[in-house]
Amino acid sequence: MHGICDICNKPKKTVTKNKETKQLVCHYCYVKYFHKRLCSKCNEVKSAAKRLPDDTYLCDQCGGYHGSGKIGTCSVCNEIKPVRKNLIDGFLRCSPCHNKSFRSVVCVRCGNDRIIAKLTENGPVCGTCYKKTLLGFCVDCNLKKTIHAKKRCPACYRRWLRKQKKLAL
Repeated sequence: MHGICDICNKPKKTVTKNKETKQLVCHYCYVKYFHKRLCSKCNEVKSAAKRLPDDTYLCDQCGGYHGSGKIGTCSVCNEIKPVRKNLIDGFLRCSPCHNKSFRSVVCVRCGNDRIIAKLTENGPVCGTCYKKTLLGFCVDCNLKKTIHAKKRCPACYRRWLRKQKKLAL
């Protein structure tokens, strides 16, 4: 519903009536003034950014809007944080624990301890080795380069895209 927010007095595309105060409130003012909950991590009453599976809340400083957005318990440090799935073992890890786990991985191609770029069928591959696998001959210029989409190097692919756009007009 279009209207003027009773809190900030600005015209907004969307305002809703607050059930408690019966005021017309925009989303920004609702979050800032009315959507207060007890943060389960810092134990302060703040704007709730994320609702956890156990019906508790996190404020945005404690992890509500940071990272992947998926909140869970890290399998390494056991803290409730934004987590992501580890490519190697499939466990959920927060960013610091996730990054530490990749530092000690041995690349299956070069044998060096490196941060993983890709998990292949043969095992983890570092960024240097992965870039080498992307080398090939471009179908337009016949030079050995990093291959992009449509079996073309980046420069030829951009030319091909421009040509396709002109043909579509």
